[in-house]
Amino acid sequence: MIPASIRSVGPETGSYDFVVIGGGIAGLATAYHLTTTGADTVLVVERNTLGSGATGFSSGGVRQQFSTLEEIRLSIRALDFWRNAEVTLASPCQFEETGYLFVTGRPELLVRLSEAADLQRRLGAGPIEVLDAGNVARVAPWLSAEGLVGGTWTPHDGRIVPSDSVNALASAARAGGARIRQGMGVDAIDRLAGSFRLRGPEIDLEAGTVIVAAGLGTTQLLKALGHDVAVRPWTIHYAYTAPALTAYHIPNTIDLDLGMSVKREGPGLKLGILDEGSSPDSRPEEMLEQFFHAAAVRAPSLLDSEIIGTMTAAADLSVDGHPYAGRLEDGLWVFAGFGGHGTMHGPVLAEDLVRCIRTADEGGLALFDPKRTGPPAHAEWLVASRKA
Repeated sequence: MIPASIRSVGPETGSYDFVVIGGGIAGLATAYHLTTTGADTVLVVERNTLGSGATGFSSGGVRQQFSTLEEIRLSIRALDFWRNAEVTLASPCQFEETGYLFVTGRPELLVRLSEAADLQRRLGAGPIEVLDAGNVARVAPWLSAEGLVGGTWTPHDGRIVPSDSVNALASAARAGGARIRQGMGVDAIDRLAGSFRLRGPEIDLEAGTVIVAAGLGTTQLLKALGHDVAVRPWTIHYAYTAPALTAYHIPNTIDLDLGMSVKREGPGLKLGILDEGSSPDSRPEEMLEQFFHAAAVRAPSLLDSEIIGTMTAAADLSVDGHPYAGRLEDGLWVFAGFGGHGTMHGPVLAEDLVRCIRTADEGGLALFDPKRTGPPAHAEWLVASRKA
């Protein structure tokens, strides 16, 4: 529910040069970068509260382990951005160096991870280690090496706190002159002569340029304008434990065979099963049953973990593991479909998007074209999800 203090500020009318729909990290980063280019009037409208969508449920992971040129390059820039965000954005925004560990028991998958690691190194990412089962046990001694063939490890990767990041980007955007309104949903976008009209219960305004960064709401909002941007939900359940494995450093750990995800959350752990094929109707209890079956194989040390809470979220998936970032028509742009990576990649890809908007040079966004309809040969496969 929207707090009364947010709902009572009154309707939004008038005219803006740029309106960003969506107050997650992607939308706020777009507004921030627009202000750094000298944009005159910038408005962000968020249906609920800032970061209340996929951003708010993100684990905040920042990793360099991807398999395509574009995603790796984004990741290298993202790691640099978030390491320096407190200074750049002049707000608290801590980066925690946890490291990222992917493991597998399938020799053919370790070959693919090794090939991705080679590409990452050639592009300047790293350090990255390709580990055998024994060295996986060195990095994560709480895992069982039985049945593993190895994995890949990037010790300098880590995580941010999404709420801090939202606040930092919002503060920086406001400092640059952007206006941010919460509790204001856009229900319709109408074409005008050379601009757009945005309508909703608390909105009736005109915008010269509209950037739709509405996550799962993107498809429906653009459908009325004749644009089919395929964003589908990926339901993810997480469970939180009481203090656990406190004697160990816990990297952000993903088992690509079983989908098992383990991350440190305070003195406890954040546990999950990541599976893009999960049913939208699935329940946290079903995830926990799968998790403990997986833990019996990979991490018996977790079997006695005390569960103190659960959370269910939905990430916005594109057709091929790459987000949508580009122009749909003159004055109308889209920025969505991050598949859980918007917290990580949103700020740096927003910089590229804004550059294209301001210069009309769209060459740098070719891979992220929102008009693409199917997985190309260079689809991103190294998504943190079960592969078996």
